[in-house]
Amino acid sequence: MFGKIIIPEYSDPVSVEDRVRIEINKYDWDTKLATAIFLAESGLNPNAYNPEWHKNCQGSIGVAQVACIHYIENPNALYDYKFNIEIAYNLYSKYGWKIWGSYTDKRYLQYLK
Repeated sequence: MFGKIIIPEYSDPVSVEDRVRIEINKYDWDTKLATAIFLAESGLNPNAYNPEWHKNCQGSIGVAQVACIHYIENPNALYDYKFNIEIAYNLYSKYGWKIWGSYTDKRYLQYLK
């Protein structure tokens, strides 16, 4: 009979930035372009916040800097990087990249490799 195997507490070595990149790669868009745009928008920081005013609310939030007007029900939910990227993909599917300032002003170009 085998002895009891003790497994040390698991410590995940994957960085937040790596997790964000993995999430971006789950969607059907140009992942290099999406990553470059989100690097320009937030540095891939899930906690990024821009206090700009929109029609009925204040702030662009998270990795993709999703404006609060796109999820006014609970803008704080946009700090969850998975949810933020999901909403970003839905917006991209509807509007393309033109709603992201870093795309229209071409700041994203410095992050394309």
